[in-house]
Amino acid sequence: MSALYTQGRIKLSTFASKVDTSFFKGGGWHHVNSLSGTQYAFSSYSSSNGSTEYLSQVALVDLFVSNDSSADKTYFGMQGLYHGGFVASYDKDTDYLTLLFADMGLALNDFQIGYNGLTNKAVVVQSLAIIDIRNSYQVDLYKAISNPSSIASDVFTFLQFEGTLNSTEGRIFDSTYEAQANRYGNGQVIRGITINGKGGYLNQKNQYIMFESTIQRYNGTNTTWKHGFSYNASASI
Repeated sequence: MSALYTQGRIKLSTFASKVDTSFFKGGGWHHVNSLSGTQYAFSSYSSSNGSTEYLSQVALVDLFVSNDSSADKTYFGMQGLYHGGFVASYDKDTDYLTLLFADMGLALNDFQIGYNGLTNKAVVVQSLAIIDIRNSYQVDLYKAISNPSSIASDVFTFLQFEGTLNSTEGRIFDSTYEAQANRYGNGQVIRGITINGKGGYLNQKNQYIMFESTIQRYNGTNTTWKHGFSYNASASI
């Protein structure tokens, strides 16, 4: 992406050892992501434009997580940051990829980030949404309510709608495992949260959706969880 922005066009084969270049050669949708090491999400849409040319539109998202602890609390946050996107043309005869429109990447709709499956009776006690989403200054907040013995096979299971938050608005929940178990019954507590930028989309560099949260650990014991993201990608080519 940096080379394309700087030079205007690049020889695609030069990058074949670093990037799967096949998605610039038709084939419709292509997605790849990682939640280990460098965390990111990448999507592209490519289609033929005549006998030798393919048009592609892409989006690259950086995913950041933060994790810090005190004596009995853990502070976990997550952000999806639109790193960049573009429309480019690939000529199979010359092997050149040419930049057509910078900062015209795929639109990422209904972007969700969250975590779930807190262990050892840890509970979420506070959440804050911080957003910069085009066409939306609100997000829907969901809390994952279940018994700690239940297995959260997916980050977006056990969700119950909590409310719609404005940018930088938060929620405070019951501060202990016992209080939450009493409120929700059957030993159920808040084991995670998800925010959904429903109604808005990311498509410009440095737009983002993020949350910060506070986890109360049970009697100081450690806890683990799963975190993740999802979105719907829309092309305009």
